[in-house]
Amino acid sequence: MILRTVESDSYVKSFSFEWQLHRKTQLDNAESDKSSRIFRYKTGIKPENFAGKEVHDVGVGTGRYADVIERAGGKITGIDLSFAVETSMENIGRRSTANIIQGNVFELPFRPESFDLIYSIGVLHHTPDCKKAFLGLIPFLKPGGTIVIWVL
Repeated sequence: MILRTVESDSYVKSFSFEWQLHRKTQLDNAESDKSSRIFRYKTGIKPENFAGKEVHDVGVGTGRYADVIERAGGKITGIDLSFAVETSMENIGRRSTANIIQGNVFELPFRPESFDLIYSIGVLHHTPDCKKAFLGLIPFLKPGGTIVIWVL
């Protein structure tokens, strides 16, 4: 089940369309580990370092990077404003260590200090206020945790 804290996909309708159309194209499989390699390149993080840790994917899309973290043993919570959450749910959301939420980065439904790692790859610059979105994530990071943001 997808928790929904918003009523629509607001200003991200094109992402809803794109990620529902291309449901599986970015997921790693037997022929390609491209998402794993891109995740490591853009974050500098080895996913296996977060095995057993609480991880938050901001802008989960189809779940490509959440899949990388979850397969490495992380407990993933992915959020997205778009209806791409339908695809995330299909791809990774039914795993026992994954949760998918359709919600707004500016109104996150979490307790402070919930996550060991928060990452967002190629998402925050699509919000109305990238700096506000980033600063709003910091309270949800556990002491000593890691936050990684990659924007274009």
